[in-house]
Amino acid sequence: MLWDVAQSPVSAAPFIALVAALSSSLALLVAATQRRRPALRPDEIARRANALLSLGASPEVADALAHGYRINAIKAYREERGVGLREAKDAVDRLYAAARIASLAAAGISPRVAESLARGEKIAAIKAYREEQGVGLREAKAAVERLEWPR
Repeated sequence: MLWDVAQSPVSAAPFIALVAALSSSLALLVAATQRRRPALRPDEIARRANALLSLGASPEVADALAHGYRINAIKAYREERGVGLREAKDAVDRLYAAARIASLAAAGISPRVAESLARGEKIAAIKAYREEQGVGLREAKAAVERLEWPR
């Protein structure tokens, strides 16, 4: 039998408050642990898409990669070309790496910084940026993080 609030000598208010507190705490915990992708500026998306299109990517693959949706890009590549998963993933990864370098070059970033970022060597990119631009560590780190593409 369910608990009958009208028949119970104990008030249900503390129990309800406890359940509400636990559920809101759980919701906050889940929200805090989810990885969130930083929002991309429209000009950044356009720059990435143009770099991908210039390398021969289809509009659907370019749009997915420009927004950082690699799985969607792989699916689109497979549908367009009729290839297997491994071949599509390798092709999209090569396209992605080449587009990162082309996009950074189009933004006026030196080849040394662009290649370090394309290889995923963030510390080397920060060091190269500092040497080339003559800025401090904080400024160089912020600049390099703005240039990074999502992985």
